[in-house]
Amino acid sequence: ASNNYSETVNIKNNIFYVNSSTSYISNSYGMVTVDYNNYYGNGDGPEADTHAVNGDPKFTDAANGNFSLQASSPCIDAGYDTSAIVFRDKDGIVRPQNLVVDIGAYEYTLAAPSNLSAAVLPEVITLGWEDNSNEEIGFKIERKAEDLNSQSENAPTNPYLEIATVGADTVLYNDTYDNSMSYVYRVKAYNSTVNSDYSNEVLVVLSPDTDGNDDGSGSSGTSSSSSSSGGSSSGGGSGCFIATAVFGTPMAEEVVSLCGFRDKYLLPNECGKRFVQLYYTYSPAIANYIAKHDSLRAMMRICLKPLIALSKALCE
Repeated sequence: ASNNYSETVNIKNNIFYVNSSTSYISNSYGMVTVDYNNYYGNGDGPEADTHAVNGDPKFTDAANGNFSLQASSPCIDAGYDTSAIVFRDKDGIVRPQNLVVDIGAYEYTLAAPSNLSAAVLPEVITLGWEDNSNEEIGFKIERKAEDLNSQSENAPTNPYLEIATVGADTVLYNDTYDNSMSYVYRVKAYNSTVNSDYSNEVLVVLSPDTDGNDDGSGSSGTSSSSSSSGGSSSGGGSGCFIATAVFGTPMAEEVVSLCGFRDKYLLPNECGKRFVQLYYTYSPAIANYIAKHDSLRAMMRICLKPLIALSKALCE
C-alpha cells in the first residue's frame, strides 16, 4: 500500500501479502495509520500497527482465487469493528458472524445444512439432512413442540430448544415422540469458532391414533418442509436414507427414483409395507456409517445401479 500525497489514509482489516523484497507500507509524503491488519510474506508488519496479526492468513485456496478463511486462520475474530458502516462481506455475509469482525474481505462462516427431512418410524422420528460443510465439529438439532389439544393450528408456537448435538459428518438423528404433540425441527452446523445458519424447517404433525407402526411414508404422521434463513425447502416427506448417504443428497435423481419405486410398488401391499418398516428401522445407522466412508459410498453406487435402473423403468 502506498500514499504519495497529503491525505490521511486509515488502513484497517486488510490482509497484506508481499514477497520478501517488498515493503508492506510506503508512505512517502502523507500520513498513513494502520491497525488490525494481517501481514504475511516479509516478516512482521510495521510497529505502528499495534493490533497486527502476523503470519499466514490461511486462505481456503488462494491458488485458485478462493480467499475465504479456513477455520484455523488467525484472522478470524481479529479485526476492528466496522460493522456499523460495512455490515456485509464481499459475498454478502453479515458481519460479524461471531463477536468480532474478521480481517480480510470474507467473514468466516460454515455452510448451513440443507434438505432436512423427517420420517415417522416406530417409536422415533428420524431426521436426515445434507452436510454442506467440511469444517464442522458437529451439528445442533433444535425442536419446538406443542400439545395438539392446546392449539388451533398445526405449527407449534413454543420457542425452539436444543435437544441434541451430533458429531461431524453425521447426517441422521432419531428423536422420540409423543403422538399428542406436533414438532418443528431445524439443524445447524457448528465448530469452535462459529455456528452456521439454520437448515430448512420440517414440521411433523402426529395424530392421536399414531401407533408407532408407521411405514416410513408419513402415514401415521405427516411431515412438511419450509425454508429458513440458511437452507432451502426439501419438499417434505421422507427419503431413502442409504441412497441419500451414497449419492450425497436426497434430491439426487437416483434417490428420487428409489423413493418413487417404494411409494408405487412397496407401500400399497402388506409385504412391501413390512419391508419398508424394517428398512426404516435399521437403515439410519447403516446410512450414517456409509456416509463417513468414501470407499463404501463408491461401492454402493455400483451395487445400487441395477435397482435404480429397474426403478426408473417401472416408474416412468
